Amino acid sequence: MLFYGDPQGEYGLRVQISGYLHRFRGCRCTPDQIVVENPGYGQKHDLVIETIQRVFAEKAQIIGKDAGFHILLRIEHTKTEQELVAIAKQADIRITAAAYTWLEPPHYTHKEFLLGFGGIHMDRIVEGVERL
Repeated sequence: MLFYGDPQGEYGLRVQISGYLHRFRGCRCTPDQIVVENPGYGQKHDLVIETIQRVFAEKAQIIGKDAGFHILLRIEHTKTEQELVAIAKQADIRITAAAYTWLEPPHYTHKEFLLGFGGIHMDRIVEGVERL
């Protein structure tokens, strides 16, 4: 969705951890073998939900807001999903149309998008949703 960072965590931090493990623990590993878990998932999730509700109000519906690492955003719009994805991309926002998950296209006008936020810093979520 918005401004994804490295899904394994900040590279510089992983370099430092790798060096520490080698020097003080005798463990040889590369930064690519280290994953730094992103704290605050629940806070990020809640912030994304609250910001979507504030920004989109009645124009959008959040499906499965208590589920996993993605949010399904349903909106009514005259543009196609592909056009909306392209517009979001121009604003440096990555969203994915949920249509790829369907065996047959539905016969309704609303559009559904998967929004991920796990690798996004808290301080960029509000700006990203507003740009969307």
